[in-house]
Amino acid sequence: MKQWSFDSIKVDLRLGPHNGEGIELVVKTRGMKLEVGPAGTRGSFGNTSGVTIRIDEATVANKVQYWPPVSIRDTDRRKTIYRAATEALRDAEKEEAKTVGFYTMGLEIAGIPSWEVAEEIVRALQAHPKAQTKISSVVIVASSPTQLTSLEYALNNAPLFYSR
Repeated sequence: MKQWSFDSIKVDLRLGPHNGEGIELVVKTRGMKLEVGPAGTRGSFGNTSGVTIRIDEATVANKVQYWPPVSIRDTDRRKTIYRAATEALRDAEKEEAKTVGFYTMGLEIAGIPSWEVAEEIVRALQAHPKAQTKISSVVIVASSPTQLTSLEYALNNAPLFYSR
């Protein structure tokens, strides 16, 4: 596990699964499905004739928020991810939560490119006001080595993503 700092906020990156113990507010996907149908098609929403597997990210966090429904077909998917991450950080401040967790498995299942997810979460962290923040740590739980690598790259190069 590696750690980064955004002023007083420490960011940990983990490869899931992670039960969220000690995290006060978690952002994850609600009721995601992995659908495998004819010719190996897959997605998180929609109808296929084949096998459907329901996946839920387990967490013991005090408060859970959900990523808005988003798919690769959404042209504003980056804005949606950024807005949800920003709102979660703001809500954590209001609730006086010291720890926030971002779970990314559902976004990966929806087909969102891992670098887009990584860049928008890191951009939200960069933009979050650091003066007098109550948040002391953020845990980002990646669901695959590809996501882990994208998140690590974005965290290592955070100033590039905030300037957009």
